[in-house]
Amino acid sequence: MEIRISTFDDDFRLFQVKTAKMHLFTFIQLICLVILWVVKSTKASLAFPFFLILMVPLRAQLNRFFSQKELRAVSILG
Repeated sequence: MEIRISTFDDDFRLFQVKTAKMHLFTFIQLICLVILWVVKSTKASLAFPFFLILMVPLRAQLNRFFSQKELRAVSILG
């Protein structure tokens, strides 16, 4: 099945963010997932809720690397 770019709207999120920024956001998410997985899988699993809560301030700090427009475009919360 072939998807043509012309079928997407001009304001489609994918075109609002540079590919490098998308990759950076995905890499940060992957690192966070790995950290949570490692904590969950070790004896430090009792600290898992603490690490999960720490993800909230980390998300707030993404404003340093991304503009609000970019965050809305790459985030599922849009």
